[in-house]
Amino acid sequence: SGLHAEQQPKARVAPPPEEAPAGGTRTVDAGQLLPGDVIELKGDDVVPADARLLRQDGLEVDESALTGESLPVHKHVGATPHAAVADRRCMVFEGTTVVAGTAQAVVVDIGERTEAARAVHLAARTPPAAGVQARLQELTRKALPLTLAGGAAVTGLALLRGTPVRDAVSGGVAVAVAAVPEGLPLVATVAQLAAARRLSRDGVLVRTPRTLEALGRVDTFCFDKTGTLTENRLRVVRVSDAEGTEWAAGDAGEPGPAATLRRA
Repeated sequence: SGLHAEQQPKARVAPPPEEAPAGGTRTVDAGQLLPGDVIELKGDDVVPADARLLRQDGLEVDESALTGESLPVHKHVGATPHAAVADRRCMVFEGTTVVAGTAQAVVVDIGERTEAARAVHLAARTPPAAGVQARLQELTRKALPLTLAGGAAVTGLALLRGTPVRDAVSGGVAVAVAAVPEGLPLVATVAQLAAARRLSRDGVLVRTPRTLEALGRVDTFCFDKTGTLTENRLRVVRVSDAEGTEWAAGDAGEPGPAATLRRA
């Protein structure tokens, strides 16, 4: 529909000089971009693809959605080989927002090959088994051959003693089932749920009980604070003048703090 088409991300593409000698740009859907296309960027634009800067004039980009950096990142055209994503100042990335300035860049990656797509795939990966879950899986792998061997041995001995085949097989299956520690996963799950319930009384919400095991082994916390622990919004909470006198934010209407804020 027309409304759906208007909501699609757009890009301003600079055609080759032989196609448009007088310059200018044309607007296309971001999904039509190809590596090698040259795009124009300006304030409030959402970057449509990963691109290498060709020129820029005071370009600042909000990359908080990709790297967690709360402040706008100043870009330049100088190469930054082997740098981490957050330090690639000569690149702009799909999904980030131009805060100020203008730029021209050449598209290098689109679709699933962009840094934003890679970040989504990493976040969607299922973490490997760890802790009690990993040990239970290891125990099951080691116990299963012994269990099957024990069941087969019991069945074979029963047949040698002349026991009917049906009774011999039933005995072997019973031994195999009895040897499987099926109660261990239940005990581990109940213990994790009990711990999560105790934490909930202290205001701690546990989304995945298995994380409690990892929490017991943690000695350092690293938080992506932007948008999680913080709101990415600055506000005045205290005002201090040159003499060291301080006022709380609620007292900002007083002459002293108001004058300080105006000077700031």
